[in-house]
Amino acid sequence: KDSATRWNPGKPPAVAAIASLSSIAVTLPAETKEATVYKLLISGSRTTNPKMEQVARSAVKRAWYLGWHVLVGDATGIDAVVVRSCLVYLVPFTCYGINTTPRNLQCPQENYIRIYGTYYQRDEHMATVCDRCFAIWNGRSRGTKYTYDCAVRLGKPADIQVYE
Repeated sequence: KDSATRWNPGKPPAVAAIASLSSIAVTLPAETKEATVYKLLISGSRTTNPKMEQVARSAVKRAWYLGWHVLVGDATGIDAVVVRSCLVYLVPFTCYGINTTPRNLQCPQENYIRIYGTYYQRDEHMATVCDRCFAIWNGRSRGTKYTYDCAVRLGKPADIQVYE
């Protein structure tokens, strides 16, 4: 990004610099194929601390700076921090859950995709459709570790930060 659209700490990014929330595809010249935006899955524990929440906010800011689309679950804790940060920084995101509406009431319905099945099946789906996984783990959450392990099994680049 050029200096006019670079993220400035403490200030939300300029609205004009943000890609449309309704589309994650980038149109390229006719002689090239359409490219899709890189999708970062941010997975995290429901029980958090301020450091974990700051790491989640920083990951969302970094995704905005790189022009990435964020994938996230619909739980409380880190998922809620990610959704809230995406809304504040106008980062395009998709929230996944297994219910008719998101458990995280901050998630707009238009950003929500229902996966029919269990939370583990939802986690597997998110790991399948992401390009990279970033897990913020409290050392106990089975879902966060399972999501990270799925991404690793699928050969996706995956990072985990553990806060016990």
